[in-house]
Amino acid sequence: MLSCVAVTDPLRANEDSMGASRALDATDSRAGIDYALRTIQQSQVQFSLMADTKASIMLTVCSIVISASLTQVDRAEWRLPLIVLDVFTLISLVAALVCVLPSTRRPPMKEGAVDVASPVFNPFFFMHFRHLTRAEFEHEFWSRVARPNDLYHVILGDIYAAGCVIAQEKYRYLRFCYLSFMTGLLAALAALVLQLTSSHP
Repeated sequence: MLSCVAVTDPLRANEDSMGASRALDATDSRAGIDYALRTIQQSQVQFSLMADTKASIMLTVCSIVISASLTQVDRAEWRLPLIVLDVFTLISLVAALVCVLPSTRRPPMKEGAVDVASPVFNPFFFMHFRHLTRAEFEHEFWSRVARPNDLYHVILGDIYAAGCVIAQEKYRYLRFCYLSFMTGLLAALAALVLQLTSSHP
């Protein structure tokens, strides 16, 4: 599984920033960098929308399956397979709900206030800057925009954080949702065959 680790060591963060600055200064065309960053951001948005769409489809499918199966659960020959199917479908339903839940990660805090100096702090993420006053937000924004190297550093951090959320939360739970639903179908089919075999020796 993809592991996303935030850089919390200030010395390492400073070295990474200096390395990025040297790499940026050595680049001939910043238009290429802008195009690459824009392409990555657009791709992540598309992947996030795809995950939300698939999770919404699974929410609908799971709801229909549970509603339809509950109307037939009184039949003795269908009871065990339907109970098995409903259990796994309910697990899939919960996983799909978790997949579409928005991320509410708090920004790094220091002495009761937002630690804007932390490399984890993202001034472009609304769940972070909502803890700032408007004056503080504008100050953080313009202080980074004024220095192109810092601006690219923030954009890269935003791309990285968004990618971690998509990979570790959305697609992780979406995969679990599909696997649970598929397992439920197979288990219900096996239970039905077993029950029919046992009732007709």
